[in-house]
Amino acid sequence: MAKIAKRVVHKSKSRGALPHARVKVSAGWDPEAEVWYIAASSLPGLHLEGATPLELYNQLPGAIEDLLEGSGQREVSFDFITPVEIIPGRVKIAA
Repeated sequence: MAKIAKRVVHKSKSRGALPHARVKVSAGWDPEAEVWYIAASSLPGLHLEGATPLELYNQLPGAIEDLLEGSGQREVSFDFITPVEIIPGRVKIAA
């Protein structure tokens, strides 16, 4: 049975722009639920899960944009950290 990825985004109460415009995101594996998830993030409210690390990574730009919409931030870099590699990314925030 295929697992269905779930995207949960909670808007942060803090609407200010990030001071360094760089988000660090660490992925973890939940063996009981058999999903990859955001184990830690420097962006409050970032909660995602996916069937694979790549699926989780592909959800990041949209989720980061959703959380930072209206914050004044125009572009954010992120580091997606898995147990075997660090994958950089960049998000442009709509005005």
